[in-house]
Amino acid sequence: MKRFLLKLTLCVSPFALSLGGVSHAQDPAPRELLDVPPCSYAADAVRRLTRLGILQGFPSSPSELAQNAVRQVFEGLRCGDVAWTARFIAGLPQGYAAGIGQLGAPLRPNFEFTVLGTQVSQANATVRYRLRYRETPTTLTERTGVAELIPDDQTGWRVQFTSLQTAGLPFFPPAR
Repeated sequence: MKRFLLKLTLCVSPFALSLGGVSHAQDPAPRELLDVPPCSYAADAVRRLTRLGILQGFPSSPSELAQNAVRQVFEGLRCGDVAWTARFIAGLPQGYAAGIGQLGAPLRPNFEFTVLGTQVSQANATVRYRLRYRETPTTLTERTGVAELIPDDQTGWRVQFTSLQTAGLPFFPPAR
C-alpha cells in the first residue's frame, strides 16, 4: 500500500473550493495525506481538494515516511488531537491519550522540528531529531532525541513510545 505526503505550497482560490458539486471519476478512493495535521490552517481545504481529485499527493520514500511519523506525533500534541497522535505511536500506554490536550500545551502556538539523521531498514527505522518550543513565553527549550520506529501498514511507520520517553520531554512522562 502506497502512502502519500503533500509536498507543495497551495494557493486555494474561492473558485476551486466552490467545486464541491463537481464529480471527478478518475480517483474513486481519494488518498489521505499523512502530513496535513487536523489543526493545520489548510487541513479542511486540503481534504476537500483531495476528495475532488484536485490534489493527489505522491508516493513517499520509507525515509520520508519515518521522518513524517515522528513530526506528526508532535503535530498531534500541538493540535490536542488524541486520534492523530495515537495513530503514529506504537506501545502507547493505557491512559496516556487522555492527557494529550494538556501535555501538548507548550507546543502551541508553534514548535520547530528538525531531522538530524535517518536510518531505515525493512524491520525498523531511527530518526534523530531536534525539537525547539517555548515552555513559557520567555523560555525556549531545545531537546534532541532518537525516535525508534516500526513498520505500519497505514502510516508507513509508527514511533515506539519508549523511545520518545528517553528524550526527557515533558510530553512523554515515564511510567508510574
